[in-house]
Amino acid sequence: MNRKNKLYVINRVIAVFAMLCIVTGLFGNPVSAAKVTTAKELKIGQHVTFGTYNKELILWRVIDVDKEGNPLLYAENILTYKAFDDQLWVANTAKNYGNNYWASSDLRAWLNGVGDEIAYDASGAPKSGTTKNGWNAYDEEQGFLTEFTKEEQDAIILTKHKQLIDEVNSTASSVENKDAKLHRYDSSIKNCLTNYEEARYLITEEKVFLLDIKEFYTLVYQAGFPVIKEPTKSAEEKNEAKSKLVFSPYWLRTPRASYAEETADPKYGGVSAKPDGASVRVVYGKDYILAKDAYDGSVGVIPALYLDKDYVFSKGNGTVNSPYHNQGNK
Repeated sequence: MNRKNKLYVINRVIAVFAMLCIVTGLFGNPVSAAKVTTAKELKIGQHVTFGTYNKELILWRVIDVDKEGNPLLYAENILTYKAFDDQLWVANTAKNYGNNYWASSDLRAWLNGVGDEIAYDASGAPKSGTTKNGWNAYDEEQGFLTEFTKEEQDAIILTKHKQLIDEVNSTASSVENKDAKLHRYDSSIKNCLTNYEEARYLITEEKVFLLDIKEFYTLVYQAGFPVIKEPTKSAEEKNEAKSKLVFSPYWLRTPRASYAEETADPKYGGVSAKPDGASVRVVYGKDYILAKDAYDGSVGVIPALYLDKDYVFSKGNGTVNSPYHNQGNK
């Protein structure tokens, strides 16, 4: 090998060695590994995508973190329009407008269902003949968690929740304080809690849920997060109940348990349940929390869930335009 060729080979070896040193960090300038973020590092207000519904990735906002570090995710959009319960229920009334009892509601069963494994009651899922005006039946739809991966399903924490209850459903043995007054109705968001802390309640346990009136008030309204929610593209396209409203009402899991004034009806110690046991609270625009009958399929659904603190996100920076997501998301 002549001198010129030897110099060429030596220079190539040096160049390759230098490149290896840079890559491995021997010169103090290592190539950083891909950033990995665990759920326990998430901050309130940040965004993630997690799970899929109707072939669309679900965008969530972190609205709270529990004492163990598990973040509470709240869907950023209305994902679908569904009845809270079908009309095939009668208790102390001749009216069939559904049941406002979250623990046995069809919507709770569907939100926690996978495939056809949905724990509906004996009447089954809401059908076109058992929802108001036949709107948005879901008896042929698989459970909400169907399109979530097994890893995602396993990362959702089973949690207990305080659940207000009305007089009609207070026969449940699990009611914690049967002698307590019912939650008093107020239609304005700013005054909606009324006697919440002393009101009659029980405890439920589920993975996916709707916010109750206090969770909504403290974690969304008081936190300054959007109250008016837009539907996803698929939710808007599939909605059979077309509305002239400029906003979409959406469910909370809280029943309308009483009238506004304690003196309105003395039937139940001064704070009467609405007699049919069917009314459920709904967020209605930016200023009100009203109520609709449980069998009304025109109301939006915004799920919430607690995510395991050890769940890993490998991409994104937590903004609405670049949410954290895992390796499988695109």
